[in-house]
Amino acid sequence: MKGDCTEAIGCITGYITSFLVFTIILYFILILTHRINPSISKYLVPGISCGIVVIGTGLKKVLG
Repeated sequence: MKGDCTEAIGCITGYITSFLVFTIILYFILILTHRINPSISKYLVPGISCGIVVIGTGLKKVLG
């Protein structure tokens, strides 16, 4: 019982950490290559990341 709870917390923590790391790396890549306006990128980059997560989750459910 306790192992399931710990595993679930670990999965959620890993998912959130991976999302944040991916978002930060994407932000810096887009800023350094001048592909995005710095004033709106704070909102656009997490939106792009969320879109990628939704598409990935959908593909996982469809294919898995």
